[in-house]
Amino acid sequence: MASVIQNNAPGVLRDLLVSAARAQLLEKAVLSKCQDPSVVRLLLTPRRIKGADVLQCETFRQAEVAEVRGKGKPVQAGQENLPLSDGTLPDRLDALIASADQINVFTTAGTCEFKRSKGGKEVLVGASPILAALRPDAEADDMPAPKKVVIGGNDRVKNRILTGSEPFLVRLGVSDENGRVHDKKQPKFRQINRFLELIRDVEASLPAEGTLHICDLCCGKSYLSFAVYHYFTAVRGRTVSMVGVDMKAEVMDDCNTIARDLHMDGLSFVCADCRCTNPTNRWTWSSRCTPATSPPISC
Repeated sequence: MASVIQNNAPGVLRDLLVSAARAQLLEKAVLSKCQDPSVVRLLLTPRRIKGADVLQCETFRQAEVAEVRGKGKPVQAGQENLPLSDGTLPDRLDALIASADQINVFTTAGTCEFKRSKGGKEVLVGASPILAALRPDAEADDMPAPKKVVIGGNDRVKNRILTGSEPFLVRLGVSDENGRVHDKKQPKFRQINRFLELIRDVEASLPAEGTLHICDLCCGKSYLSFAVYHYFTAVRGRTVSMVGVDMKAEVMDDCNTIARDLHMDGLSFVCADCRCTNPTNRWTWSSRCTPATSPPISC
C-alpha cells in the first residue's frame, strides 16, 4: 500500500476519519491553514454526549475576531457535535476537509498528514498503517491490535475525595437531597476537597494506629470539621475522637445535632473560648458562654 496517497486523498481521509472514530482508534484531528483567515484551527475529537458517540468539532479563532480582549492566543469560538451514526457525517467532513490546507490525524494505530498545495495538489502521507489496522481482516495478521480510545464526555468526573453526595454535605446545605452541589456552594465544595487533599499529603506523619485526637479551634459552621472526621473514619477507616470549638452557642448546638443524627460517634462540638485550655493530655475547655452540650466536652 502506497505511503503517499494522491488519488482522491480527501475522500480517503474522510473515510479514514469515519472508520477510525467508529472503531475507537481516533484520538484527534487538527485542521490548520484554514481557508477562512479568521480561523486559526479546527479540532476534531471523539466524545460521548448524552449517550451518543460524536465527533466534536471545535473552532478556534483569532482573539480579536472572537471579541475576547486581553488574550494573545487563539480562543475557542464555536463547537459542533457530529453524530457518528448520522448519515450526513461524510458530507460534513468533506466540507471541513475542504476548508483546511493541512490536517494532522492522530490515532492509536499511527499518525498521518493531509496537505493541499497552493496549486491545489492534495496528498495524504503516512496513512498506510492506519488503513491496515482498519481492514476487516486486520485481526488475522500477526501484528498486535491497536489500543481502543476511551471516549469521554464534556462533563468529566473530577478525581475528588468527596463527591457531594455525602450526608453531612446535604445537612450543611452544600448539596441538595440528590447529592448535587448547589451552584453557589461550588467554591466551598472545592475548598473542602482541597483541604482534604492537604490532609492526605501529611497523613503519613500521623500515628499509624490507635485513636486520632483532632481539634478544630474556631470551627464556625464546621464544614472542615465534618469533612476531616468523614475522611478519617469513612475513607481511611480510623477511629477518631474530635471536638470543634467555637463561641457561637447556637451554631455549636446545630453541629452537635447533625453529628448525632448522622451517627458520627466521636465527633462533638462545644461552645467555649479556645483560649481557656487545661494543659492535660486531652483538650478541655471552660465554657464562657452557654455550652452546646452540658457539661463542656473534653476530647
